[in-house]
Amino acid sequence: MRLQQPRSLPRFTRKGFKVVPTGPELQEFLLEFYHKAKAARRQEEFNHWGQTQVNAHAAGHFFVSLLEPEHREAYHKVVAHMKPRLEKWVGVPLEFTSLYGMREYYGGAALRHHVDRPEVLIVSTTISVYQEGFDHKSWPVEVISYDGRTYRAERLG
Repeated sequence: MRLQQPRSLPRFTRKGFKVVPTGPELQEFLLEFYHKAKAARRQEEFNHWGQTQVNAHAAGHFFVSLLEPEHREAYHKVVAHMKPRLEKWVGVPLEFTSLYGMREYYGGAALRHHVDRPEVLIVSTTISVYQEGFDHKSWPVEVISYDGRTYRAERLG
């Protein structure tokens, strides 16, 4: 599915992905939010029989939900910042469907190839907020393009 689905989705852009800077305003806001909210993070639970995109059973990771009432300001700020940028990139108005939160990964974690659910997620984004002692070469973000090739979405800056 992860190889066939990208080819079957609507094509809004040449490759199907783009790496861009977040912008200093949102980046600074999210970094400050993360440092304030990380005390409330929780270990994210995954079922071990069906969700194979992460190895949470072997190397846990943590999650700060943006769906909590006390985090609504951050939720709305991310949507207000990202939605017009994504619409400009793909050239059509978008219906906003979801925003989850921030995940925190540690050594030994694996985030395996997966595809978003096409019935609700045609355009999506990942924002890198904070990295401490992170080696991009040993844990790269990889994207499967429309052509079926895998590309490394390298860090900016």
